Amino acid sequence: MHLKFSHSVVLLPIAAALAGASACNSHPLKPIEANSAAAPTDPLPLPNKKVDVLLVLDDSGSMGEEQANLAANFGPVIERLEDAGADYRIGVTTTSMGGPQCGQSADHGALMFSSCLDRPLTFRFGDDVDQFEVACADRCDYGGDELAARPTALTPDGETAPRPWIQSFQGTSNLPESIATLDAFRCLAPQGISGCPFESPLEAVRTVLDNTSNPQRPEFGFLREDALLAVLIVTDELECSFNPALEEQLFESDTFKPEDVTGLTSASCWLGGVYCVGDSPYESCEPINLDVNAMPTDDRAEMVLRPVDEYIDFLDEVAERKLAGAGVLVSVIAGVPEGYSRGEAEIVYAEPETEAQREDFGIAPGCSSEIGGVTQTAVPPVRLLEVAAASSKR
Repeated sequence: MHLKFSHSVVLLPIAAALAGASACNSHPLKPIEANSAAAPTDPLPLPNKKVDVLLVLDDSGSMGEEQANLAANFGPVIERLEDAGADYRIGVTTTSMGGPQCGQSADHGALMFSSCLDRPLTFRFGDDVDQFEVACADRCDYGGDELAARPTALTPDGETAPRPWIQSFQGTSNLPESIATLDAFRCLAPQGISGCPFESPLEAVRTVLDNTSNPQRPEFGFLREDALLAVLIVTDELECSFNPALEEQLFESDTFKPEDVTGLTSASCWLGGVYCVGDSPYESCEPINLDVNAMPTDDRAEMVLRPVDEYIDFLDEVAERKLAGAGVLVSVIAGVPEGYSRGEAEIVYAEPETEAQREDFGIAPGCSSEIGGVTQTAVPPVRLLEVAAASSKR
């Protein structure tokens, strides 16, 4: 069973529905049809009309507008699934897996199921940024017990319990009877902007999926062997799934910091895991496995960032356990320019244009776009693109 990957957004029937979900991404979207007799590429078939959607959402300080747009534009996804009579589940987690400056904000791969109205402080970043209204309150109408999941069973004769995900089939869901799926999603999806500043979406995916096979975890049972697993990662920053044993060496030593930078920045994630060829603008930039001295290494225990192929292999294993016809599809909404997924544009990898970019990221933005009259930028998602491109090697 091979993985199916896409650079663009998955599950939507129209091209622009999630264009504003994250900076710079305005891609044509691949629809999913609940029809096992359909062609394997367009539309994508859903075996047994079953799909498990895992949304991995960046909850760092720059993601307020993007979360608002995701919640506002997710309707066509739900409509497509419901019109097709799909048996679907939607789980939400964050990119916060711990690390410096995280405090108690790390979610460690848990599926999140609470209204954003109940978490106003998570929409504050620093002393002067509060996006509670734009990312949550302007679109969410339900909080507290109004959104309590109704108990459901994992098997026809199994024990019932509230599950930390949205599920629906043939008009029956685990949500309160008076609340539509989209209205619930607009409250449950926004995760705030106070999460870990060193985003680890690949480690979050692995942890959530591991949790689904652990009977002691609330996530147990989310992943079904006979359902398509559709993973959607939304971020505007660098992928930084780091080795916890080498956390101090990655973030605090001078080895992975731009010159004259003393504080902690995401530039460590770029310098610790990406290698670029040629002069700026670079011919290409690719993931690289480095040790604490910034030297290439094949020893996984010595790598400051977890190797990308580790996650590709893990997702392959998940796919191999699925029943015939099911699979794993990974999509990324990240820092690539409009037209990239259609082969109409290339990512430009270049030296930072400003001192702030150099200090914060170590690389210039991969794209920019305007959301709500504000120019948004996103850095090139080199490690995530390696995962998305894995299908071409199979």
